[in-house]
Amino acid sequence: MASFLFQRAELYAPDYRGVKDILVVEGRIAAIGDSLAPGIPGLQKIDMSGAKALPGFIDQHVHVTGGGGEGGEHTRAPELSVEEAAECGDTTVVGVLGADVISRPVVSLLAKIRGLRREGLSTWMWTSNYAYPPTTLTGSVKLDLYTIPECLGVKVAMADTRASFMTMEELMRLVSEIRLGGRLAGKRGFLHIHLGTLGGAFGMFMDAVKRGIPIEHFRPTHCARDLDAAIEFGRAGGMLDFTTDEPEKAADAVLKAISGGVPEDRITLSTDGHGALPVYAEDGTLQGLQTLDIRNNFRAWKILAHEIGIRRALPFLTSNVADSLLIPKGRLETGRDADLCFLRSNGELTDVMSRGVFLKREGKVTVRGTYSGTALS
Repeated sequence: MASFLFQRAELYAPDYRGVKDILVVEGRIAAIGDSLAPGIPGLQKIDMSGAKALPGFIDQHVHVTGGGGEGGEHTRAPELSVEEAAECGDTTVVGVLGADVISRPVVSLLAKIRGLRREGLSTWMWTSNYAYPPTTLTGSVKLDLYTIPECLGVKVAMADTRASFMTMEELMRLVSEIRLGGRLAGKRGFLHIHLGTLGGAFGMFMDAVKRGIPIEHFRPTHCARDLDAAIEFGRAGGMLDFTTDEPEKAADAVLKAISGGVPEDRITLSTDGHGALPVYAEDGTLQGLQTLDIRNNFRAWKILAHEIGIRRALPFLTSNVADSLLIPKGRLETGRDADLCFLRSNGELTDVMSRGVFLKREGKVTVRGTYSGTALS
């Protein structure tokens, strides 16, 4: 594996560290310092003067196998490609399933995230989908957490017309299983909740917390759909994930959460990438589907960076996600995986590296998925 010395980059780790050199050896950050001069044969020196070095971005809610399907089989959204992630600086993704509880099995999700890892990304997953009881690979929430290293927890839908409308006791029983399964597997274990627009889910979370379930196990997403309740939950110590399907609105929701007293380390962003957003008529009939863009995290982040600065906005895509999920990502530190993005003064991500391998170099995506460019002749 090649070794690299990135010279004179302005380092955000995400804490601002000033202008530094970054040495990458065997896929990891070997050193960070001033005017490094290692004697490594074949070392590639790259001048990054004027560029900002950032941790690789993390998207914790991506329909890597494609979402959709609610208008029939022809409306299933396409799968994520590694090239798409590379283009927008995503070096880590967490795969999810959605409303299609029939034709999108958990084993397909597991296969896809493992395929993406072999193609260059770092990947994890949420088991199950919208349904309750959960749809698992092994038949058990605890066993999925225990036997699937990539499994961080369980997904479910709440406050949505497509949800299963679990009772309070069922919610507590599910989180208890996740908590125990996580502890047995050496993980924390999380319930990752798709929030619809019907309201009431945050009240159930807080009732469960009052009855003894630690708040750290609840990981709601699409939090702008019930923003006032979400802010109350965040002030109580809960994590809030804001979906960037509309980057301007997502950035505005984050700013409202901050002004409402939510600690900034309780906030993350995700795209719902490759999900299919249904558009309904007033009579409830499906009018169409929109595929959600994985590039929207970066777009929302740029808005926030303009409003509150790079240093404050960067954790929403990096360290906040990694630290809260207990995955060894999101920071540029010695010994960590070399997941780096280089941002130029014009706002372009010109270079992206994942585990010491370039996915994007000098503005061009260099990684290629297994079937990229193939077609029947």
